[in-house]
Amino acid sequence: MMKIKIGIKTESLAAVTHKLAVMLADSSKRYIKELLADHESIIIYLRENISRFANEYHDLETSGFITGLMETHGKKSVNDWFPFIFIK
Repeated sequence: MMKIKIGIKTESLAAVTHKLAVMLADSSKRYIKELLADHESIIIYLRENISRFANEYHDLETSGFITGLMETHGKKSVNDWFPFIFIK
């Protein structure tokens, strides 16, 4: 069995590989959580501004455009359940 010296500890290659895999998985989970939080923030921001453009600015075209963007992001989040499963 191959041994690797890390600092003052000597560990097997399998142990080092396992530790690296755990570190990468944690990093990936963090990245996906941040990505999903950003995605959710976009949906919330768009939803909050739909009526503002329609009512305050009387700009139905922009309101419709924002509605379309929100629907696109909503469909993405519904279709992309894998990241939710991965981080739980």
